[in-house]
Order: sequence, then C-alpha cells, then structure tokens
Amino acid sequence: MIWMFTIAALVAMAAFSVSGVVAADAPSDPTVTNRPAGIPNAISAMKSASDAAQVRQVFEAADKASPRNLQLHQAFIRRMVDLTRPELAYGPARTLVGMQADQGLAWAVIADMSARYDRPHMAMWAAVLAVRHLPDDPY
Repeated sequence: MIWMFTIAALVAMAAFSVSGVVAADAPSDPTVTNRPAGIPNAISAMKSASDAAQVRQVFEAADKASPRNLQLHQAFIRRMVDLTRPELAYGPARTLVGMQADQGLAWAVIADMSARYDRPHMAMWAAVLAVRHLPDDPY
C-alpha cells in the first residue's frame, strides 16, 4: 500500500514538473505574457520600482520564467530589505539558502523573521550564519 502511494506521488511530481516547463516555455501562456524579457531586466525593474507591491509583482513573474535563479532571489531580498519589508522576502530567503548556503543577507532575513515569529533558537542560528557570511552589512 505504501509503495503505491510513493509511485503515485512520483508520477504526480513528474507530471507537475513537465507541465510547469511546458507552460513556462509556451509563448501563448497568459500567465507569462507580462514577464520581463530576462533576469537582468527584472532585476533592473525591481531596483527602480517605487514600492514593495511592484517589486513583488516583477519578482513573481520573473521567478515563473526562471525559477530558482540566484541573482533574481538576491536582488529581490536586497530590495525588500531596502524597502523595510523583509517579511515579504522570508520565503525567497529560505529558497535562496537552500540553493546556496553562504547567502548572508538571506540568513539575516530568516533571523529577523524567526525572532518576530518567536522562534529564538532558529533566530540565533540564522543570525550567526548571517554574520559569518556577510559581516559588514548593517541589516
């Protein structure tokens, strides 16, 4: 019985990943028509956006087109911190440290949010990693 569930889960994951690739590559997909032309354009748009909602909209569109892009996640987290909205960067920060563990600013966001969510052990651990990987950042 357990092996049937495992096989069904693997099939579902494979179908999801294939449909995600096809949907992202298809030019007629309505969810990707307003996306930036590329990651550099998205990063530039995030830097010039005036508020967190615009930054988040650009990030989400670019992340659909190029999921798990290091530079995109780094730029989004930096912009959210600059706009004093690190709570919006918590999920992408966790994704970023999952991709590359030496991301000090992402660890700082995780530490901040963990302290706010009353998780002192995680906050301390993440703060140590943030200082280790990005000792000169004031955040």
